[in-house]
Amino acid sequence: MSQRLGLLILVLSLAVVAPSNATPPAPQRDRGHALGTSPGPQAVYVSTSGIAHGDIANVKRLRAGRGWDPGDPNSINADWRSALDTVWDQIAGEDADGVLATGDMVQGYWGIDLDHTGIFGPVDTFAHKKAAVVNAGKAYEGHLRREWSAHGLTVYPGMGDHEIGDLNNAGHTSAQAFKSKALGSWLHVWEGTMGRPSYYHVRIPGSVELWTLQPFHKTDQGVDAEIGPTQMRWLRRSLGRSTATWKVVQTEIPPYGGENSDHSSRTTLHNADALYGVLARAGVDLVLSAEFHEVNAVQKRGIPEIIHGGRMQSGTVNYLVLGVYADRLDITLKRMARATMDGSQRLWAPGGQRPPLHIQMSSGATVAGHMTVTHQGVTEATGDLVLQ
Repeated sequence: MSQRLGLLILVLSLAVVAPSNATPPAPQRDRGHALGTSPGPQAVYVSTSGIAHGDIANVKRLRAGRGWDPGDPNSINADWRSALDTVWDQIAGEDADGVLATGDMVQGYWGIDLDHTGIFGPVDTFAHKKAAVVNAGKAYEGHLRREWSAHGLTVYPGMGDHEIGDLNNAGHTSAQAFKSKALGSWLHVWEGTMGRPSYYHVRIPGSVELWTLQPFHKTDQGVDAEIGPTQMRWLRRSLGRSTATWKVVQTEIPPYGGENSDHSSRTTLHNADALYGVLARAGVDLVLSAEFHEVNAVQKRGIPEIIHGGRMQSGTVNYLVLGVYADRLDITLKRMARATMDGSQRLWAPGGQRPPLHIQMSSGATVAGHMTVTHQGVTEATGDLVLQ
């Protein structure tokens, strides 16, 4: 009898300690400093874009006559493998809780085959072109996912206009264009490969909530650089339910532009004022954007927006390091040295705007600016993060 009672007590005690239906809390990384010094940040994030802003992948993975055949060109070589490793190693070295990748990580000129290789399949019919888009997306965006995994990165990706084949300088694609008619193919392959919807909201360490926007919308006139009405309603409701200390929004196409750009159309959102009205009423603390391939810092309605990220196929990489504290966000801009490139020959891609065949990146990054953000907006900024 006493043995049975002892066994029963043991079982009950184990059930109290580890109930079978309980989900253990997410581990919080200890970022505190040694006893007697100032506490460290509650969380750290890196934000960037434009790596590589080109179609880079080993397309030899496609075989059997329906894809890559011996003698066909490839979309990667030793130079690009090394350069990408250097960049992702640099970002991984920041020991961040996550990486915010705002978009334009590929070139996205898919559904065409300028050299008639057949690598992603035929492109002679509308259906075949859509299938080629999906095949190319699986290759190039799949390569991105494998790079992130290989470097141990937790990434929160967003879609830019190059993830849908690019918009024109006015932020528009006409309804008659293949890219507009086949928009669903670009969306489908990105969502399937990245494992995220095209716009979404997540809670992340440091009492931060992140909203990733889809900065384009399809209408009867085509595709435009704007936040669509359905997404705007979702954003308003989602922000209204937030209990986060820090509210951060990322959108590859910026609401408002800036003075600096490099190989960019300088596209901005067509309904920026409406978007910022929603963000201001909800008390959003920071907007992160890209597209200009350079760095600009602006502030509207008390909300700072940092345009950042480079265009690696042009040789530029920059990123932000965000330190999250109870009372502020400490933001540091870092720039890697411009790549050494030889553009006399080009790496293969199905469309135009092909990356240079040879590229060399140097490890390390230089601090180029600081910014401090509180719930009242920017309180201090230096270097390239000074407000324009």
